[in-house]
Amino acid sequence: METKPQYWTPEERELIQAVVANDVEEVKIRIEKLQDRRILDDIGWVHIPFPLHYITLCLDIIWGTPDQWGDVEHDVVLRRSQIDAMLAFWREYYGVSSFQKIDYSLHKDYYYDRADETDADILWAEPAKFVAAGYDIKDVELYCAAVRFDFERVRQLLEDGAKPNVNLLPPGEQEYRNTLYSISIEDAHLSTEIDIWGKHPLKERDIRLLLALTAHSEMYDLLNKYCKE
Repeated sequence: METKPQYWTPEERELIQAVVANDVEEVKIRIEKLQDRRILDDIGWVHIPFPLHYITLCLDIIWGTPDQWGDVEHDVVLRRSQIDAMLAFWREYYGVSSFQKIDYSLHKDYYYDRADETDADILWAEPAKFVAAGYDIKDVELYCAAVRFDFERVRQLLEDGAKPNVNLLPPGEQEYRNTLYSISIEDAHLSTEIDIWGKHPLKERDIRLLLALTAHSEMYDLLNKYCKE
């Protein structure tokens, strides 16, 4: 389902910012004041329907869980608890026990469009060149699947023993390909492009960045899990 960009009214903008800030009480008040509840179903600006509560689902993935943090500051712990409270509100509001995962479908989005690229395009070399150099084809395929955000294929390859932190560098090449590193670099870049603390107003076009950052965060966490095993 294709969606069309829609600019936010002042009341919608204030509600959206309250959601970003995980201010549950403010969100309750502002939802009741809405004249048009269109943004509850789709706030626009991405290629898939993006309901308002998706913002919270994205932040939930981006911030992760305490066991992923190690030593953290009080503000980070507080932020996590605020996200949990916001999730609890949405579950109560919609009368559900959980939400379905967001279907990123990034291959349909022009921000990270790799749908028309072959494995050779993504690798800058034929996969056979890596295999001839002694690399496992599963590690090569993992790199391609990860940068395409094909989560199902990535999980399958990881379960089959593919290694996410291998430096793939065939003879004659100057720059290696590393699945975990490539995702982490983009993840770090995107995290500087959008305010995930909720201190600054979210703009319409930031929704694409939020979705992209979420996908990168989830992919990194998945890959990193298998680095530890």
